[in-house]
Amino acid sequence: MTPDQQTKLSEALNYREHLLEINFFGGDQAFVRARSVLTGQVSSMVLEITEVQLYAWAVEGMVIQNAMSNLSPEEREFLMTGIRSEEWDAISSEAE
Repeated sequence: MTPDQQTKLSEALNYREHLLEINFFGGDQAFVRARSVLTGQVSSMVLEITEVQLYAWAVEGMVIQNAMSNLSPEEREFLMTGIRSEEWDAISSEAE
């Protein structure tokens, strides 16, 4: 990515306040730490994504399912909202 693209990506991610940290390593993996918009709980995941995929979603507005089709629905949800599947499961069981 060019320095200009990196700046745009950084600015775009600043608007996603639930994303606390994203660090890329190995070229196609990122450590992501996020705060759940549902509970405020902070958790992390290692996701198999590239900066180019993140840029396509966060800056260019590509639908996350297309930008990161390799991720599971649960991983994409975590990236979009910080919510883990365990939180949805807990809420579902409380509602029943």
